[in-house]
Amino acid sequence: EQAVIVAAKSADEKRDSGQQLGELFGIPISLKDVIVTEGIPTTFGTIAFADFTPNKNAPAISQLLAADAIIFGKNNAQEWAYGSNGYNSHYGQQLNPYDPSKIAGGSSGGGAAAVSARMLPIAIGSDTAASIRVPAAHTGLYGFRPSIRRYDTAGVAPLAPTLDTIGPMARSINDLILIDR
Repeated sequence: EQAVIVAAKSADEKRDSGQQLGELFGIPISLKDVIVTEGIPTTFGTIAFADFTPNKNAPAISQLLAADAIIFGKNNAQEWAYGSNGYNSHYGQQLNPYDPSKIAGGSSGGGAAAVSARMLPIAIGSDTAASIRVPAAHTGLYGFRPSIRRYDTAGVAPLAPTLDTIGPMARSINDLILIDR
């Protein structure tokens, strides 16, 4: 919470000083907990990494920050991003905010739940076998699974490197277009 407040104050100062603002200026974006992020715990959904706090960002996160996005935090993910129902025996089930008796899908369901609950406009997930597309469909969002290597996946837990990619989930196509730029 404190890091988000500091980032928002820094964004205000940048705007007030007349500096050029990035295309994602001030937009809060959350990340699937399989993407390494400097200073923010990254567990990969497993207790084996419960105390792991990376000392650098994945390249994709550096790009978001360079565009002046605000990293809002991490979203629950299935352990090692492996599965489609969103269940994580260590950190809990990702539930659908429209109906908590239903799942948000997996393995990027934590981000889908956060965006569909209107906590923030965009979440970045990972997708090897529909882990962006399924949660987006379960929660009424748009999900973009880009082609392999469109976005750099260094610093993202590998599941199947020839199939892995990262991509956004949002409530509108325009938001997907914005973040893809």
